Amino acid sequence: MKNIIKKYGLMALASIAVLGFTSCAADDEDYAAGESDPGAYLYTDNADITLVPDDAQSFILKVGRTDSTTAGTVELKKDNDAFKAPSTVSFAAGQSVVEVPVTFDMEIGTKESVTFSVPSEQATVYGHDSLTVTVNRDYTWQEAGYGTFDDELFSGYKGTVYVEKAKERDGLYRLVSPYANVYKQNGESDLPTGGNIQFTFKDGKASMADGEYVIDESGKVISYTLNYDAANNAQECFVTVDGSVLTFHLLALKGGKVEGSGSFIFTWDDSFPE
Repeated sequence: MKNIIKKYGLMALASIAVLGFTSCAADDEDYAAGESDPGAYLYTDNADITLVPDDAQSFILKVGRTDSTTAGTVELKKDNDAFKAPSTVSFAAGQSVVEVPVTFDMEIGTKESVTFSVPSEQATVYGHDSLTVTVNRDYTWQEAGYGTFDDELFSGYKGTVYVEKAKERDGLYRLVSPYANVYKQNGESDLPTGGNIQFTFKDGKASMADGEYVIDESGKVISYTLNYDAANNAQECFVTVDGSVLTFHLLALKGGKVEGSGSFIFTWDDSFPE
């Protein structure tokens, strides 16, 4: 697999760390049960939530406790006022878990995070005393054809990728997992995971929103993220249009640092929105 990113300096290939695990047998003669630590902890079924416009803007935060013998109250804190939740959670005697509804009112196409916590003096070591939940209120994405994706950043691969458009915003498009698709089409067995790339195209002009674009959510195949920063790097972050051919110039980041620059090309098929 070729690596053709333009370099600022020498870039080492990412290595895969091998984690060692040790186990403790239940019948080990030195085994002793842990001490009791009554207190509260936080959890949820999904800490990374994606909603479409018709979804209810709410989720359930669960507050548990290790000792449910008596009734009790736990303080609940949060660091983002965009999310509405009670400041205290009450347990009845015998109740070990309370489901706390959390509501919010986010604009379509935005993402917010909130961290909930319980005071250390009310927490237990047998669970999380803080929990961060991220909510992405996404657009409704509709099919908008396909085209050829030419990766001139990392591999030199070409392949067919699909493009979708946002129902709620005119001129907003995204390439659907382009790196995963072209790697697969070029015979790779280890594939990047996820990583849509969003852009705008209207009246013959294309652009990207400034920000970081994750093209491999696992980070195992491609250890870089893409960064479009036209506000501070206009000479290296721009999009050119030549008919149905869109060339995206941007930066490659690794560990939050700029490691190089390059481009990828998307050539629309006959579904090109003129």
